[in-house]
Amino acid sequence: MLDASFIEIGQIRKGAPKSDKGYMGKDLSHFRVVFNEGEEETAALFAQEFSENPTELEIMFPFDEPHRVWEYGLEAYTGRGIRVMLVDADTNLIRYWIDPRTGEAIVRNSLGKNGEAVYWDRETPAYSYPGKNGELKHVMPTLRCRLRVMIPKLKRIVYFQVVSGSWYDKANITRQLTAYYQLAGSLKGIPFILRRRQQEVPCSRPDGSKVRDKKSLISIEASEEWSARMFDALKSGAMPDAEKPQSFGLSGEMPTIPEPEPHHDDDDYPSDDGGEWYGEPPREPKQEIAEPESPATKSATRPLEPTVLKEFLHRKAGDDQTPATERQPSLVARKFQEAFAPAEDAQKRYHMALSWLLGVDSATKLTKMQAKASLDWLLDPAGPDDTGDTPLHPSATVEAIRVYQQAMKDAGQQELPL
Repeated sequence: MLDASFIEIGQIRKGAPKSDKGYMGKDLSHFRVVFNEGEEETAALFAQEFSENPTELEIMFPFDEPHRVWEYGLEAYTGRGIRVMLVDADTNLIRYWIDPRTGEAIVRNSLGKNGEAVYWDRETPAYSYPGKNGELKHVMPTLRCRLRVMIPKLKRIVYFQVVSGSWYDKANITRQLTAYYQLAGSLKGIPFILRRRQQEVPCSRPDGSKVRDKKSLISIEASEEWSARMFDALKSGAMPDAEKPQSFGLSGEMPTIPEPEPHHDDDDYPSDDGGEWYGEPPREPKQEIAEPESPATKSATRPLEPTVLKEFLHRKAGDDQTPATERQPSLVARKFQEAFAPAEDAQKRYHMALSWLLGVDSATKLTKMQAKASLDWLLDPAGPDDTGDTPLHPSATVEAIRVYQQAMKDAGQQELPL
């Protein structure tokens, strides 16, 4: 199953073009918009609507969920632009890795040669090659972030890809998209402003020391008009029932405002040269709906509480005792452990969570319907990504951690690990 998408007609970049010698251009304080070949007419319209060096752009998203428009990973390429390594930037799980000299697959579909999950140690290069002076050059995977946006003023349902290699942009965009998703229940159709905003952040010098420097980072903010109407809806939603108007909101009806989640401040930002950032996994908004048919569908309440998830799995599995297929157990085990990565005891957590949910301590003991129900829960319904692997559902990691914590609590442990 392929994810729905639109054609891409250009890129929105943060830096100047590469030099004649191939060196990266310097970071700019404005956006540099590059149009694909054959898009001269749209480029001319863009020049009429925006300044030559825009610091903000009016954008919109066509889909509900953040993961449909926002992705990032650690990637390595050959000099000819062939991607040879893809690493999950949150878990360090290697999803794809080939030897550029031989074409041999070291990791494919997130599995090593022996069917095991392989994690990047942040020191091993994607590949190496001899330099001009005979010195061995190492190519490491670096962060690449891609945000797909539409520009309404151009009156075309097409994508522009916003490109960044900043860990700060990764943190900002992830948090901002998640916050708006939790607030409104959907990103689709909200008029946003994409901005370059000056922010003082810690950076690393070549000698390893740390300094604070100003960087022009990316931020996303809803338009003033939409924000004003959402404020009215929030205030209206907080009124006693007798005082609430019969009809109000962004589309003429009272929108459902989810209860606010606990806020956790995280001031431990990474260095912009590739330091590591850890944050709480993004939470999905809670929406009151009818009983879900499947937590993998859009209509379900995600993330599910452990007892609700347990009931769902048992109901979906039923009493069927048909043994699991040959491939089901290994896929369930791999995806379960992926949800707990990069914890050192991910395998232990997987066994404990599986036992609490389905009463077995290994995926090899699952029935065919138990395995199917588990995969319906764990996997993203959008299907395989460009590596051929189906990623986890955006809520699966949060749910798996909650299940493990509940299992530990039921076992009598007071200190619950994250």
